Amino acid sequence: MSVFPPQVWVLTGITFCVMLGVGLVSPILPLYAQGFGVSYVAIGTFISVFPLVRFFANVPAGVLADRWGERRVATLGPAIIALGSLVNATASSYGMLISGRVLEGLGSALYVTTAMKYVIRVTPPQRMGKAMSLYQSSFLLGVSFGPSLGGWAASIGGLRMPFFLYGFLALVGSLGAWVFVRDPVEGVQPLDAAQQPAGDRPQTSRQSKGWRETIVELRALRPLFRDYAFVMALLFSAAIFSIRSGVRQTVLPLYAEKVAGLGTLEIGLLITGATVASLLLLWPAGRAVDRTRKGVAVLGNLLLALAVFAFAGANRFETLLAAAFGFGAITAFVGVVPAVVASDVIPPKMRGSAIGVYRMAGDLGFILGPLLGGLGMSRFGFGPTFSLFAVVALIAGLLALKMRETLASGKPKESAVTGLERME
Repeated sequence: MSVFPPQVWVLTGITFCVMLGVGLVSPILPLYAQGFGVSYVAIGTFISVFPLVRFFANVPAGVLADRWGERRVATLGPAIIALGSLVNATASSYGMLISGRVLEGLGSALYVTTAMKYVIRVTPPQRMGKAMSLYQSSFLLGVSFGPSLGGWAASIGGLRMPFFLYGFLALVGSLGAWVFVRDPVEGVQPLDAAQQPAGDRPQTSRQSKGWRETIVELRALRPLFRDYAFVMALLFSAAIFSIRSGVRQTVLPLYAEKVAGLGTLEIGLLITGATVASLLLLWPAGRAVDRTRKGVAVLGNLLLALAVFAFAGANRFETLLAAAFGFGAITAFVGVVPAVVASDVIPPKMRGSAIGVYRMAGDLGFILGPLLGGLGMSRFGFGPTFSLFAVVALIAGLLALKMRETLASGKPKESAVTGLERME
């Protein structure tokens, strides 16, 4: 018998297709925008529009998933991505490029938020760590293989070709969601549901929510922010995304080139090494988080601080590669924690909107990481910039010491639930 419901595997496959598409276009985005004769600022804007739109669309995406059902929104999201990719592939002006990226960001928010909500809904708490490890592996695989395939496609069919491929993969994902994903009301029940307390079982019926009920639900999120564990889940998510985007994607490549004197091949191997280490350890990370959320959060963030700081002391390819493997291995553990903690403490009635808030925290970190890295390098140099990100991880680990072990209850604190019930 499978460890997970079949829909978790389906969503993992669809997520791989979507993230593979993201990776396909990532290496050619600045080159493609440059071909329209725009400034560097305009090129940066073209790249930044995607995460900015996703940041603001995450909460509405969760609300729509609650209102319309996961199947419909999981189908709609990739379809919008496909439309945005087609707009970019056939663009004749810079304005069309921006429009296409806006659509891609919107579709990504709709799909990713809904898929995460669905995985949490159909997976029992005692297996949430493994489920999130499986789900996150699809992200890493997609963004790992996508850039090389995108570069190859562009070399054969031109810079527009990766966008066509991105759109095709998104259409495959949309069709897969419509055919294979079923809302829990249609028969999907979480594994071991019979062993769960009656109050913790997923609802077997769905009532369409009106906008008034939706507004009440958004207001009801306020008690969650008094739950220290939920706040920590947001902080952990923002911290790990800022460290990944700031260190691995921004500071490390420049440090490797300017200080260690490495070429593009060696730099690519460093990034690949970190990604491979994460992939290899995602499953053990999920098993560890299924034993203790707090322990992994504390120890993982403290070790991550050391791993980031180790980059500053490495100035040869061999030592940088070892540091990259260590960094990737530890981020595998730390990266699983926030989503699992959030799933433990979010009440089922607030799941869509609360997961949207959680996704916003991660996207905020994704946006801030490169900005902090660029500012740090320009003002202080490489060593202090690595130290800055190490301090971010250190603070997260120390704050985790005060967090309760959410696995012990598998449900939110009484204060959060009571607050929700009072507002209803």
